[in-house]
Order: sequence, then structure tokens, then C-alpha cells
Amino acid sequence: MATDSYAYLTTRVSLDCKLFCDGEFLLDLKATLIKKVKIPVGEHILQYVSKGSPTLTIERIMDFSVEGRNYLLLLDDMEKMAKAEAKAKEQARKKEEEEIRPLPTGSQKSPETQPL
Repeated sequence: MATDSYAYLTTRVSLDCKLFCDGEFLLDLKATLIKKVKIPVGEHILQYVSKGSPTLTIERIMDFSVEGRNYLLLLDDMEKMAKAEAKAKEQARKKEEEEIRPLPTGSQKSPETQPL
């Protein structure tokens, strides 16, 4: 990422996350706060990784082609995605619990052991 030419990225997210550019950590982002960061001119892969749920990652390929220009990227859907992910995990957990729940034991005898 070494270059003398820079553009600027102004970004806002709906969840606290970490921002990476081409795999290198850039900065921590707080939910709803707008941040401006210097980015080398060129095409880059941006990764927004949720702090609360590291499996929630949003990647964007952006071309910062004009030196000194400000580029805007708003990721207001991260919170909605995190809630959907949490709901899916909870449903999977409940389903797994149901599958491994032991059969109820009672005083009923099986047909093979009842007297004739």
C-alpha cells in the first residue's frame, strides 16, 4: 500500500467494527459515528469486521482513483445483519437441543414386558 498519493474515505457503520484495507488494520469504528481516513490511491479491498460478531464481515472493492477526492461508504445494514445472524444461531441451537433431548421416561411399560 505504499504510495505518496492519497484519497479519503468517509465511512459510517451501524455496529462497532474494525476496518481493514487489503488485509492491513486501519482503524476501529464506533457505531453511528462518521470517520474520515486517508487511503492510498488505487483499487483496494475494504473489510469491515464486527467486533461483537467476528464472523460478520462485509467486504467492498473500491477504486480510489482520484487523488485528494473524498469517497463515501455507509454501512447502515450491519446491525440488521448481526441480528439476523444471531436469530439464525438461536434457531439452530434450539433445533439441536430438540434433536438430542432424551425421550421422557415414565411408569408405562413397553408392550414386551407387560403380562399377558
